[in-house]
Amino acid sequence: MHITGSNSVQWTPIKGFETRYELSSSGDVRVVATGKLLAKRVVGNNESVLLYNGSKHAGYTIAKLLESHFGISRKVSSEVSNLDGEEWREVPGFEGLYWISSKGRIKSRNAGVRDKELLVKPTNHIKGGYSVSLHKNIELTH
Repeated sequence: MHITGSNSVQWTPIKGFETRYELSSSGDVRVVATGKLLAKRVVGNNESVLLYNGSKHAGYTIAKLLESHFGISRKVSSEVSNLDGEEWREVPGFEGLYWISSKGRIKSRNAGVRDKELLVKPTNHIKGGYSVSLHKNIELTH
C-alpha cells in the first residue's frame, strides 16, 4: 500500500483505479490528475462515489472503501445527536423539511423513515468551502 500525506490524513490509490483516484483516511476521494475532490452522493445513510476507468464505471460506498483500504470501520447512525450548546432552527423556505444548527450542521426529515432525522452531508470544494443541496419536492410519509 502506497500512502502519502500528513500524519493526520493519509491518501492511497483506490484498487482497480490506481492511476485515476485516491482515497483519504477521512473518506474523501480525489482525482489524481487534478487533485479535485469527488462529490459524494448520500443515499439513505450511505455516502457513495461513482468511479470511472475508461468506459467502465461503478459506484462504491465510502464505508466499504475505508474498510478495504485502511481497515477503518465507519458506522453511520441515522440518529442526530446534539452537540454541546447546539440549537436548531428551521431553514426559511424549507420549513418542516430542513433545520440548521448554531454549529453549522444541517439536518433533514427522512421521508423514507418515520420520525427519523438525518444530517445533510456537505460537498467539499477543492478551493475551500462547502455546499449542500436542499430539495422541496420530498414527500413526507406519516
